[in-house]
Amino acid sequence: MDINKKTECRRRSVLRAATLPCVVSALLFTIIAASCQHEEIQKRPEGPIVARVGNDYLTLAELKESIPPEYSDVITRDQNVLYVRQWINTEILYQEAIRLGIDQEPVIKARLERMRKDLLSTELMSRSASASNVEISEQAIREYYESNREQFVREYNVVRYEDIVVPDVNVAFEIRRTVTHESFKNVAKTHSKSPEGVSENAPYVVLDAIPPKLRNAIITTTVLPAIIGPYGAEDGFHVMRVTGKYDKGTIASIDEVRDEIISRLSSITQKGETERLISEIRARSDVEFNVDLIPGVGAVTPETSKQDTVKQDTPKPTTAAAATAAPRPTVTPITPRPAPTAPRPAVPPAPTPAPAPAAEE
Repeated sequence: MDINKKTECRRRSVLRAATLPCVVSALLFTIIAASCQHEEIQKRPEGPIVARVGNDYLTLAELKESIPPEYSDVITRDQNVLYVRQWINTEILYQEAIRLGIDQEPVIKARLERMRKDLLSTELMSRSASASNVEISEQAIREYYESNREQFVREYNVVRYEDIVVPDVNVAFEIRRTVTHESFKNVAKTHSKSPEGVSENAPYVVLDAIPPKLRNAIITTTVLPAIIGPYGAEDGFHVMRVTGKYDKGTIASIDEVRDEIISRLSSITQKGETERLISEIRARSDVEFNVDLIPGVGAVTPETSKQDTVKQDTPKPTTAAAATAAPRPTVTPITPRPAPTAPRPAVPPAPTPAPAPAAEE
């Protein structure tokens, strides 16, 4: 009997010893699984999730932050959907590239490092330009315009006009009968379907971009300024105040090209600020440049060699006024841009329900 008890005890001991690793393994698996689940919960960001690929998330807040403020009111839902789909595709490809170890390849690592340097360098220059906060003065704009008038040749016939658009032809006739040059803006703000068509400074519009019936009415108007209409179009009935017509090949006014001049002067100023920043940092940096070792066809010009080897210890500050005297880039003639406000309809005009008078001047 004692022998049987001893045998049973040994059997149970062996069984426990064989079962113990399985129990430990199961326990470890449970702990690891719980840990992974906890990690997953920790990684999941707060707020609505628009999309997810693996453990990478795109939240609704991040989607909204990706939209530039100036476009937040005009971007469509389809454009947002397209952006999210591109995000998903990029994440899928990125994660697969990481899984394959592409990011660890020497050539790819070198390219990533160059991209990192380019990004940081560009950001530094951008912050430096923003910190300088140089404003382009009206005097600098006028000086640049007078020195470069021949560059600002109109490539199209353009017209300057204000527009009142109403849905009812009788209202249009009543506005035409009572409106004056002085009251035109106020009437537009009160009655027009598109009050943005009337601004403090009427934009210059390419004549060919205007609907045919309206364009023909403007062409036949000879005495300016003039209030003409009403004329029927698909979007309603137009009463227009034409203030100027300008032919192709003539010199654009300073108001037409003001934005372009500001852009050019800003570019010149920013270039000068960048050169100043590089010279300042270079003066305190340890730089070695063996230009003679660089391969290529042709010899290095003396100017290039001097520019790269001479240290500029006293960089000159760049101002908006000095920018006008800087070498000016070669540019093509300016094409007057359409109005930045809501564009005039570019559709064939609808038949006018009531007979409209001929163009009045």
